Amino acid sequence: MNKIFMSINGLDYTYAKLISDLGEMNECRYYVYYKDNDPYKIFKHIIHSLIYDYEIEVIDGDLSRLELIDRGIDYDCLSQVVEIVEGKRRKVHTLPEITEIESSCVNWRITLYTSGTTGIPKRISHHINTFVKNTKCTDRHSDDIWAFAYNPTHIAGLQVFFQAFFNKNSIIYAFANCKEMLGDLLEKYNITHISATPTYYRNTLSYLSKCYPLVKRVTFGGEKYDASLEKLVGLTFPNSKILNIYASTETGSLFVGQGEFFERNEMIQRYTRVSEEGELSIHRSLLEGSTILQSDDDWYSTGDIVELSGSRIRFITRKSELFNVGGYMVNPTEIEYILRNVDGVLDLVIRGEENRYTNNIVVADIIKTHDVDEFFIKCAVKQYAKEHLQSWKVPRIINIVQQLSETRSGKKMR
Repeated sequence: MNKIFMSINGLDYTYAKLISDLGEMNECRYYVYYKDNDPYKIFKHIIHSLIYDYEIEVIDGDLSRLELIDRGIDYDCLSQVVEIVEGKRRKVHTLPEITEIESSCVNWRITLYTSGTTGIPKRISHHINTFVKNTKCTDRHSDDIWAFAYNPTHIAGLQVFFQAFFNKNSIIYAFANCKEMLGDLLEKYNITHISATPTYYRNTLSYLSKCYPLVKRVTFGGEKYDASLEKLVGLTFPNSKILNIYASTETGSLFVGQGEFFERNEMIQRYTRVSEEGELSIHRSLLEGSTILQSDDDWYSTGDIVELSGSRIRFITRKSELFNVGGYMVNPTEIEYILRNVDGVLDLVIRGEENRYTNNIVVADIIKTHDVDEFFIKCAVKQYAKEHLQSWKVPRIINIVQQLSETRSGKKMR
């Protein structure tokens, strides 16, 4: 019982502490909303809802009152209390009692919001099966120790939480202001698993000055990444198996792959299809546990542009990230992939900026290495782009920046 449940900023919460705190929670609140997104409070609340089998809605604690209104949430109702179904009032006293409760979750449902970076955030609900179906609970995972590197109110973070919690693992918080401490956390807690966005790895690798042989599993998710980043991650975690997860708020985790390809077995092939425009659709059979499909349509369009290669799928970009330049559709991730080869480019983001003549022009925000001059790197990027890209993909504006903006999910913001 002295095993660590979660560590945040040097403060360790044991499973015994968790059970004690759960016993002191007298109210069952519908909204899981905590300022500063305190992960211990958020996960304690979620576990409480599982024990008492009541529905919850998880709200990002960083949202302003106006953003809550945009999502149809009344700020004054955030303390709304849920009535517990008779017979569900019970106390838990042992660790197995709280980690083996998913089978009794009949009424439990969790509602989340999409990031809304390309429109109004969508409200999505999931039953416990969305998370349980992707959770691997065996003795092999009993000693896993997780670096938690996602926003705890978003789907990717919740998937990591359930994988760790149902195996009674320790969770070491390494997101937000704890990013810079990742190296110390890896050594202090002997972390074995880490799951994060490519943007997270790019931003934190600079803080890691050595390799970490105890890490056995590294997972990418949420964004497309390139082979150069995977190579750097492999050098930093030399004994790790590197996986790529395809997931979204709407669908939960769906595919696992290595490199940029996701494998589709025969069953998955029957329940996925790709339109002439390259958009991936998922059959409702693969979305058990999600309420995303409310209509009679059996297929859900993901908004992801992919490429089929036999039994494999390669993610190209989000449909919403494409932009029009003079009648040509531009994929920003393709340009980023090419320009990352320029000496002196540490990282970059490509975005469209409105233009009355061509709809958009291509803009590059670049972080350069310290050893190159700003004027030189701008000329080098422009020249390399002209030699390797079609004319409409060449950046017209190049900005040298100190850092790239991120979404609340830890992805690049375009």
